[in-house]
Amino acid sequence: MNILPKRFFLLISNIINNLFCYDCNIYRCSNYNLKENQCLYYHSDNNINYYDISRNNCNNDEYCPASLLDKERNQTCVVKSTIIDSSLGYDTAYCTYDRNCFSNKCNSNKCEGKDLNEFCTNNNECKIGNFCGGNTCKNQLIENKRCNNDYECLNNYGCFNYSGEQNGVCTPYLSLKDETEVGSQSALFCQSYFIYNTHCVTPAINEITDECNYNQSNCKYTYRLFNITQVFTQNCICSTQFPNKKFCPMITDSDDYKKLVPELQKWIEKESVKKHTDLRNHYSDDLKIKLMKRLDPTLRFADKCYLDFFSSSGYLNLISLLKYVLLLYLVIID
Repeated sequence: MNILPKRFFLLISNIINNLFCYDCNIYRCSNYNLKENQCLYYHSDNNINYYDISRNNCNNDEYCPASLLDKERNQTCVVKSTIIDSSLGYDTAYCTYDRNCFSNKCNSNKCEGKDLNEFCTNNNECKIGNFCGGNTCKNQLIENKRCNNDYECLNNYGCFNYSGEQNGVCTPYLSLKDETEVGSQSALFCQSYFIYNTHCVTPAINEITDECNYNQSNCKYTYRLFNITQVFTQNCICSTQFPNKKFCPMITDSDDYKKLVPELQKWIEKESVKKHTDLRNHYSDDLKIKLMKRLDPTLRFADKCYLDFFSSSGYLNLISLLKYVLLLYLVIID
């Protein structure tokens, strides 16, 4: 009598275990269970954790803290942070009175930033194209000039300093080629917008599909560094919609990721962002959503309100958002 091999039963066991083992949470747009001023409702059913979320219950001056997701608790709307003083205007912002502006100057209903050599206490007071250094408004620095921070450089440049020297150098964002050593600097300096092992690299996924199979815990990637092929793995991650499906993190050879860099370049070169001010790393909800959808393949399954939930969670800025998303992929941005 033929007896099926033991590994066959192990295979069947693993498949069944995968079908009924719910490791991932479910996030969905719903107002059904939400009470007034409540934006997050948690409940469990058949060993699956559900999070019903909505922005609609929050007022314009409120948000729903994304940091409380996965905490197995309900959450109400809270008043937005005052890290950015929205009551004051930057250069060219609309105003009625002098007191509406950081510069304390309102001319024809527009805030007028301080000119070169005028006294200042912070960057927000100066005109676009200037920064506050030594209590004086000064011209932002051009490429290769020594700098102390990003705010001192022109809007499409950052202060690049991986060697630990006292001063950095104004360097264009998205300009450094693969194999350039960047240390703990931002991935925004790399053409690939990706850092691994302290170098700019362009990894490629080494899997047939980005959906992990039942017995797969991580995904393999390769990249070239000094003519040597390097291999690393990253853990499979949950989606927002499936309790028993996981996926490979998105990497730079994907079509969506390739579309991301031009989007970032447009934002960096956009003068209206006023990058000499506290708004340097802040941008529109639309761009936040594009970033999240392109950096995380599982978000392509997400409901719109889930993306809205993250894009409106307080005053998220570019660096903090990318830290959140890219940390999933073991990329450290600082």
